[in-house]
Amino acid sequence: MLFFNTKDKVFSKKKRYIGKFVFNKKVAAVFNDMLDRSVPFYKEVIRMTAEISRDYFRKGSTIYDLGCSTGTQIIALHNMISNACITGVDNSPAMINKAVKNIKKAGYDSNTKLVCRDINSSPPENCSVCIMNYTLQFIQPEQRSGLLQSIYRNLLPGGILILSEKTKTGPEFFLDSRRYYFDMKRRNGYSELEIANKRDALEERLIPFTEKKLIELAAAAGFREYSVFFKWYLFTSLVLKK
Repeated sequence: MLFFNTKDKVFSKKKRYIGKFVFNKKVAAVFNDMLDRSVPFYKEVIRMTAEISRDYFRKGSTIYDLGCSTGTQIIALHNMISNACITGVDNSPAMINKAVKNIKKAGYDSNTKLVCRDINSSPPENCSVCIMNYTLQFIQPEQRSGLLQSIYRNLLPGGILILSEKTKTGPEFFLDSRRYYFDMKRRNGYSELEIANKRDALEERLIPFTEKKLIELAAAAGFREYSVFFKWYLFTSLVLKK
């Protein structure tokens, strides 16, 4: 069961100054709706992630969800994988508090450990599946290589990292993907003001890499096998195997 509740109106008011995007209590309250309307095929990526995780999960190991936010992915994993031990890590107290409530409501709190901590200081342990959906893009670029290396070192042999990101287009990609993305937001009910305000809030906060750069970074960390399992203009989901 997925929890989509309060409608996102975080950026609906005109303001003189738009601060940086923060994962605070206000955002946590509407985060599931925000993702559902801002990330293309979000529910399907969550389902696909759980499906792939089921095939690579090893009994007795742990699944890590780094940047677990409100626990939606963890609930989807439990729905698909019986008796899985899952650890969710997020550095936002508001997100962790929301995740605790959602996971408890779904009845999976006994098999879930939630940790409020910077994921850079939370390497996975006894891990066959590690998930970072729309998380790496918020990590400072100079820290991303080290984080991927840490994940690779701590994955069990044959383990996987599932990585979903908003990506930027390279010079070879001639389509106006940004316009198509904003069109999607309009179709999902966001106003021009909301689109502009959120874009400003995410400036220098969400720093995307190209798909090519992500793959190169993963390869440098040790991941030699990868597959793209979802692609929509500016959004890419990869599964990387140790």
